[in-house]
Amino acid sequence: MHESPAGSALRYVDAARLQIADADLHRADFRGSGDQKIGTLEGVMIDPAARRLRFFVVKSHGWFTSRRFLLPVEWPARIDAGRNALCVDLDSDDLAQFEEFARTAAPAHSDDDLIESMFHHRVA
Repeated sequence: MHESPAGSALRYVDAARLQIADADLHRADFRGSGDQKIGTLEGVMIDPAARRLRFFVVKSHGWFTSRRFLLPVEWPARIDAGRNALCVDLDSDDLAQFEEFARTAAPAHSDDDLIESMFHHRVA
């Protein structure tokens, strides 16, 4: 069971602040089955105290609206750095099974969160 961001310790990090190896994840495409674009990476949700990435925030584009969904990081995703894309085994209709996300539902990751994650001692 995943922790919902509302009222939790999870923090939002905008995709513009993300870079992994050779991949710049700012507005990376989410590509699904058959290489179909199913959305873009808008950000991630992290748990600073546990030092863990919890969710990808995927923005799905419709004809007149867009919606954001929380895709658990346990869902297999492959980074395609050459195409600036994250590839998953989903279709655009599959996103509706995941929790919808409002950007105002979670605070942004702050310098205080960074310090807490650096000096937080986990008890075994």
